Amino acid sequence: MATGRADFWYGRPFIVVDVPVDGDSEDAPTANWAYNHAANPSAHHVRYGDAEAVLAMGSIGNLNPLNHNRYSNGEAKDAMGLLADYNPMNHTRYADSEAVTAMGAKADTNPLNHDRYTDANAQAACLPAFVFRGSVSAWDKEGAGFVQDGAWHEWDLSAIVPDGAKAVMMRVALIDDTPGIQLAFRPAGETGANVRTKFYVQTAGVSYDTVAPVIVTSARKVDYLAINTTWDMIAAVVLGWWK
Repeated sequence: MATGRADFWYGRPFIVVDVPVDGDSEDAPTANWAYNHAANPSAHHVRYGDAEAVLAMGSIGNLNPLNHNRYSNGEAKDAMGLLADYNPMNHTRYADSEAVTAMGAKADTNPLNHDRYTDANAQAACLPAFVFRGSVSAWDKEGAGFVQDGAWHEWDLSAIVPDGAKAVMMRVALIDDTPGIQLAFRPAGETGANVRTKFYVQTAGVSYDTVAPVIVTSARKVDYLAINTTWDMIAAVVLGWWK
């Protein structure tokens, strides 16, 4: 650069090229290139407006979904015709009563169509549930209270067990000198052997104290059978029930 001059290009060679190169900051394009570029109709043009774009696309423009304004709800339904009536997206959300009406008889069996159970209702729906009787200080029947003749006798539990009970939890205590003798229970009047609950003396002179379910009738009655022997102890108490 010459001393004392402000002209940066003074004394430097000036280079022009007919084909401009990207990133080249040292060379200038020629007038010939500028002329050709300006005369090229595809080099650049003004952006199409909507009408010009449609015209440029020709008949294809009418089939292009991007070439339309967004439908209003009414227009969309009209455009869909009969299909609109079957489209779940084309309806306002049902109110609860409308949903029940629309479902008809199916609504009554749909678990989603009911209010949530409370704890008490859920327990009732899951019946039978065990109900603890509470603390009791004495046997309900013992000793001579049992007819000990090896035959079936009725025992009415309705004063202890509420209506609707299906079975009771019975605690029994037995002592006798003869192993294998039994105290048995069944639903009153039921003769089938498979519904009986039996308690046996396990060892001579040793207390046998256990619990087991005993099925009751709808009237809350059972039959018992106590072997004819001299019992050292025979006793039973209801601890609770299923209903």
